[in-house]
Formats: sequence, C-alpha cells, structure tokens
Amino acid sequence: MRFVFGKGKYAIPVLAALLGYVALPRWYAHSIPQPRSDADTFHRLVWLNNWIDAAALLERTSPRPAVDPLLAQAVMLRGNLEKIALPAAAAEIAAIIEQAGTNENSAVLLQLLAIKGDIEFQLDLTRAEATWMQVQKLANTAGPPEWKARANGELGAIAFLRGQPIRALNLVARAYFAAELNGDIAAQVRYRTSLGEGLAEFGRNDDALQFFQRALDLADSTQGAYFPFTAFVGKARILATTGRSDQAMKMLRKGLLESRARGFAIREARLLTTLSDLAEKRGDKSEALVWLKQAAALAERWGLRRIESTAATRLSRLHREIGDLAGAAQYARQGVHAARLSGDAYHLPQLLAELAESEAAIGNVREADATFERASDLVAALLSDLGQAADRNTLTATMGRVFEGHLRLALQQKDFDKAFRIVESARGRAIADLLLHSRHLPAVLQSPTALNRSLAHESDPRRRADLLDRLWESEVRSYRVQDPTAVHARQAATAMSVSLRDFQRGLPAETVLIHYVLGHDSSIALAVTKDQVDSYQLADRATVETEVDRLNASLARYETDFTSARKLHRLLIDPVKLANGRNRLLIVPDGRLHLAPFEAFIDDQQHYAIESRIISYVPSATVLDLVR
Repeated sequence: MRFVFGKGKYAIPVLAALLGYVALPRWYAHSIPQPRSDADTFHRLVWLNNWIDAAALLERTSPRPAVDPLLAQAVMLRGNLEKIALPAAAAEIAAIIEQAGTNENSAVLLQLLAIKGDIEFQLDLTRAEATWMQVQKLANTAGPPEWKARANGELGAIAFLRGQPIRALNLVARAYFAAELNGDIAAQVRYRTSLGEGLAEFGRNDDALQFFQRALDLADSTQGAYFPFTAFVGKARILATTGRSDQAMKMLRKGLLESRARGFAIREARLLTTLSDLAEKRGDKSEALVWLKQAAALAERWGLRRIESTAATRLSRLHREIGDLAGAAQYARQGVHAARLSGDAYHLPQLLAELAESEAAIGNVREADATFERASDLVAALLSDLGQAADRNTLTATMGRVFEGHLRLALQQKDFDKAFRIVESARGRAIADLLLHSRHLPAVLQSPTALNRSLAHESDPRRRADLLDRLWESEVRSYRVQDPTAVHARQAATAMSVSLRDFQRGLPAETVLIHYVLGHDSSIALAVTKDQVDSYQLADRATVETEVDRLNASLARYETDFTSARKLHRLLIDPVKLANGRNRLLIVPDGRLHLAPFEAFIDDQQHYAIESRIISYVPSATVLDLVR
C-alpha cells in the first residue's frame, strides 16, 4: 500500500516506514527545558498536554504561578473536563477566547484554540475542524513549526471520522514524522495512538498493538507526559481478542475503579463500552447489557456523542438478539442521531445498517430499505475518497454489513433485481472505476468535505443522488486530469453497475455466475443464469474459511486434503441447484474464497470439479460486462 505525499513524483510506503521506524538522532530533536520554577513546570505540563497535573499545580500552589490568567482559566477547564458536561465546557472555552480577542499573544492564543479544538473533537467534529484550521492558519504566520504539525495531525484525525481515510493518513503520518523531528513528545504519543486506532479499524491488530505500546512506553518514560488513555483502551481490546482476555480485563477493571474514584466521566464511559464488548465476546449478554446501559446513560448526560452513538447502537443489536424489537429500534435511532450530531461520517453507514435491521425486524420493510439505501450512498461517498483499488476493497470489506444486510432484506422480498444490484455495488467497484473513468469532465460545485457532511444528514433519495453526483465530480477534479471529450459524470456514475437483465442477455446458456457473500451466522450464494436467478443459504464464514485454509495448507505441501476438498464442494457448489447440468462456473468470491481453488473441490463421484467444468473467477458481473 503506497501513499503519495504532495504533488511531486516522490512516494513513500507510509505504514511500512512507520512500522519499521528507527528514532531519529536526538540532535535533531527540540528538547523541552527542565523547569526552574512553578511557572516553568506549568508551561512544560501544558506543552505535554498533561492538563490534569497542570490544573492541579495551579490549585495547590500559593501564590499561583505567574502565568497568563486566561491560559490558567482555560487549563483549569481542560484539566477538569471529565467532571463538566462537554457542551458547557465548549461554551466556556469559547467565551475565554472571545475575551482574549486578537490582543492576546500568539503563543497563548494558539494554546487556547488547541484546548477549544480538543474539547470540540469529543462533541462536534465540524466545530473542531474549524478551530484546528484556525490553529493551522495562525501557526503558519506566527507560530513555531510544532504547532503547524499538531494542527495537521488533528485535522487528520478529524478527516478519518469525516470519511476521508487517505487524507487522514497523509496528515497524521506527516504530523508524526514532524513530531519526531521536533522532539514533540505529546504529539508523538498522540499520533502513535491515532495510527494504532486506524490500523485497528482495518483489522491490523498486530501493527496497531505496536503503536499503542509505543505510545504508552513513550509517555511512561517522559516525566510529566499525559497518560495516553486511548492507547491503553486500544491495547486492552487487542489483548482481549488475541487470547489474553485475563490481562485485558485486569487492566480495564482497574482503570474503571480509578476513573470512578477521580470522577473521570469520559474515561468511565469508554471503559464501560469496552467492558461490554468483551463481555459479549465471552457470550455474557446480560453483563454486556449492564455495562452498555451505564455507558449510554453517562455519555448522553455528559454530551459524549460519539461514545453515545457506539453504546446505543450496540444496545440495539443486543436487544434485537434477545427479542426486544421495539427497544432495539429505539436504541438504533438514538445511535444514528448521536453520530449525526457528532459529525462521525465514517461510522454512520454501519449505524444506519443497524437501524435498518431493527426496522425490518419490526416489519417496517419500506423504511428499512430506504435506510439501507442511505447507508449505501454514504459508503459510496467514502469510497470516492480512496484512490487505489486495494484501499477501496478494504473499505468495502469493512462496510460489508451494510451490503449484506441490504442483500438479505432484498432476498426476503424475492427482489432479485435489487439483490443483484446490491452485490454488484459492493464488488469490483475499484476495477470498474479504473475501466470507466479514464476520462472525465468534472465540474466543481462544492468541496468534498462539505458534500460528505451534507450527505450524512440527507434522507431524500433524489437529493442524495444529486449530492453523490457532485461529490463524484469534485473528487475527480481533485485527483484526475480533465478531458473535455469525456462523458458527463452522472452518466458514468449511473453506468457503474450492470443491470441483472442486461447481464443475463450476454450470458451463455451453459454458464452460471455465482456471487458468494460470507456472513457471520450464515452465508449466501446468489446464482444467475441466462434465464433464472435464485439464492441459497450456505454455512457461516468461519466454517467455510476454516476448510479453505486446510485445503490450501495441504496443497502447499504438495498434497490434497480430500476431506476438506469434498466438504468444500458440499458447502459451496452442491447447494447451488442452478449449477446442476451447467459446465461453466463464473465465481465471484468473498473473503478467503479469493484464495479457494474451486477446481480442486471433489464431488460425490470423487472427481475434481475441474474434470467436469470450466471454472473462472471475476471480481464482479459489472467488471466482466465492461471487459466483454
């Protein structure tokens, strides 16, 4: 995976460089002077983002250190943030900055704005983004380079939640390297943690754990550094999911007791959601419900909207599983509402999928379908920010719940046209993009960030379609050379997926295309021939992928695991009745089925599949149609 920095010809493999990073020589680092007075100690703690100790220093020192009074007021607010409702804290810091006006010196004003942006990050990403852009602008004209790097890093963290992962990685990686060069310890801790979170989101647990541990180690070895609580929670989550749950639970319970004793509401809410997640993984739904209800109530009371959206959505799923369908729908709506208020565009599609499933469970099929459509549109908007095929496929897999849930709803209604469109929109999009969009005629109407924001709040299908068109055009303008002979963007966008009927017309009579969709509880095969369509329920993802791994392991030893080869034929080919009597299979794989050698599957007559059929693999029907 390669990410280009800037517009020049040079590129660096960012993640590889970061994961293999060796610390720069210390003579490049800007060191923080050791404090010689209480005022020096205060400023050192502030620069290290250790708000709690900085506020405690002001409270216990008499006379108070000679520091800027507005900065002291802001630090007292930030140091006690977990004991104040976030909306009230945001209003108070805004009042402090208004009082400072333009007369305050730039060093103090930068710190005040940073505190404001830090508070708003938990509350409202739109406001946080605007504040950190102020920091960036001020740092460009009147601040040291460390502030510009910090602003870039925070804007990167916001960009990820805005649904712009590539921009996010560029900004955060740049900020991380700059922090190393500048010797900015607090920023290094922050961005090691941020990169760990991003890697964890995409299932890179081993790499994420490295970053979390590096953040914790650096903070522990630096006198006066703040405790990276997010890295602490991230590490505990990964430990719990990699066979070290006892160690993780010990960490989390100790942290919960300490947070409650010190009145740290934000930490308590995050720990409660993490404990609930681990309880659910152990199969203890009752305990998970207890933790989650406490977390949701605490987050709602203190204005912690992103935590509230997470807790409420998980409550929705648990209530649906225990049969409380009305309660599930109520919590799902709460989760979506909180996410929209916070501006979290990245997680919103998955929250909408939970809402759609809850609506379908209580019989609101039409509303469920519309909600899935909104979620799919948001995923399409996220995909527009990703320039490489591998990145788009990774995000599509991450958002798989949206497509799988919508597909199951369409199949329940026997709407095969819609089911085909859904699986096609989730498969092979990156390659189809490359085939279709070699030429463009874009027209910039609005920035991608603003369009993504509008899309997250839009429910009307026609207005969503218009926003998607404008977003697509804007992204094309940003990343590709204009060509006046190109077709209009809307025509290209709507041509992305081939229709079921059009695809069937070009399909030979002896051929069947099989779309596989692996699911947690069960999997789906959608089979298409020239004149028929049908769907089949298959074994769950874990069962299928375990057998694929066994067969591949045996083939790597130049052997054949006949048991797995026979079982895979029974799991994946035998149930697909439309494949009977047809001598050509077109396979659209999912998950580790991309590595499955269908030719080596063995049927009831002990024959390899390749002996009786021609087997081909395609990313999607749309890609096949475009190539054909």
